[in-house]
Amino acid sequence: MVGEKLPLFVIGKSNKPRCFKNVTRLPVTYRANSNSWMTATLLTEWFVFLENRMASQKRKIALVLDNCPAHPAMENFFLPPNTTSKTQPLDAGVINALKQQHRKRLVQTVLYSVETKTDFIFSLLDAIVTLKSSWDSVTESTFVNCFKHVGFVINSETNEAEVIPPTNLQDPECENIFDRLRNLFPYAFPEKFSQFVEVDEDLPTTSFSSDDDIIVSVLPPVTDEPDANQISQEKEVPSVQQDLKAGKILQSFFQSNSAFDDVHLSNIVSMTTTY
Repeated sequence: MVGEKLPLFVIGKSNKPRCFKNVTRLPVTYRANSNSWMTATLLTEWFVFLENRMASQKRKIALVLDNCPAHPAMENFFLPPNTTSKTQPLDAGVINALKQQHRKRLVQTVLYSVETKTDFIFSLLDAIVTLKSSWDSVTESTFVNCFKHVGFVINSETNEAEVIPPTNLQDPECENIFDRLRNLFPYAFPEKFSQFVEVDEDLPTTSFSSDDDIIVSVLPPVTDEPDANQISQEKEVPSVQQDLKAGKILQSFFQSNSAFDDVHLSNIVSMTTTY
């Protein structure tokens, strides 16, 4: 595949969530503001990161954006308004595929807590780790399909008949897992997994800034999250012996489960032999 997945850029409300205590490294880039919104300042920071990354690889790219108010005025290609779903590969199915994988893992976590009769706790740190895993699970074929669908093709001979619309990106296992959850809590969740995936579809992620918004945006983000789940998620640093023991358990699990390939097993073995 020509291209690469860039690291995720996650925006929260708290600058130093309690669940980040003793955590020295995150699998994403994390920033915070009072609304958890993308802003021109944050996007400019990401632009600098992208420019430096491309320069180090001696690459030149065309950055195609829609007319979101958080997109600063730079030398980019801006698409016409109200055409995002038809012209942006991410909106053509990539974002939906990511959300499907993330919701699937969330449902699995809920089921695990029910079946083991343990408290369900899903902190911001848990969400970030799950999001990174979900991003890794979005397949190359999904990207290729979505880029073709909106007309971004490398092969100029590709015709309309070869372009497969991304109408069936869903992991078949998602519905089965979600049905198990709905059987336990029939009135707490939507009827279909696709509805569960899209439950936050209308959640605002940015906005045209009023004077009040500008004032709020320059205020420092919340230092700590008062949520009780976050407080209970303050993590103690495990000892080397505990790490090794956990690694051996994971190694045994991967070795006995045919659903995982050698890459998963080698990663676990590598982590447990680096001390």
